[in-house]
Amino acid sequence: MKSIWKNIKYLLIFFGLSLSLSGCFDFVEEIQLNNDGSGLLKYKLNLSKSKTKLSSIMLMDSIRGFAVPDQDEIHEKLVDLKLHLQDQEGLSDVVVKENWGEYIFEVSLHFDNIESVNHGFESVMSKDQFAKGLFFTPFESSGDRFVRNYVHQDYSSIQGWDRNFTEVFSDSKFTAVYKFGRLVDSQTNPKYLISKNRKAVMFKSSFLDLIKKEATLQNSIVLQ
Repeated sequence: MKSIWKNIKYLLIFFGLSLSLSGCFDFVEEIQLNNDGSGLLKYKLNLSKSKTKLSSIMLMDSIRGFAVPDQDEIHEKLVDLKLHLQDQEGLSDVVVKENWGEYIFEVSLHFDNIESVNHGFESVMSKDQFAKGLFFTPFESSGDRFVRNYVHQDYSSIQGWDRNFTEVFSDSKFTAVYKFGRLVDSQTNPKYLISKNRKAVMFKSSFLDLIKKEATLQNSIVLQ
């Protein structure tokens, strides 16, 4: 298996360059946290708003000097990601879905505890010095508290990521949904909406606001 980070960086650069021509996508992060600390993690990248432009890009040989992969190459790299995560202790039932008609990509996995998720992410990024410098512990969970950490990053040094952020992320949205088996008692970030049954919170923001530090994912949630 090739370096997992090289595969992921390849995908990030390709999608980053592609999105710089459209600036239109939605990304969803969802966690179902059980009372025993185990749970389900889902990620969904929805590029359907840009599918016409992306279909055209996929017919090109290169974009800004970067070779455009075909569907088989992208599928292979996603399979490598799946196998790598599946091999991490505490992670299981890793599923990768590819909808090429609408350009929607999903990754889901079950975890024994939230630390397994953190270690899985770290294992992906630790193989590359640049990526290692970007890593931070995204989640914390202990007793009656769940924490979503967030550290502002500067991605402008990534090869090919040289367009103005306002243009690149002009119509891109980030949504986070965290569901619990217990009631939410309180939280530190008022931008998160608490569901009517108080067993879930939801955060919505444009990527542009996150990049410009006008919004943050950082939140500490206390459960009853």
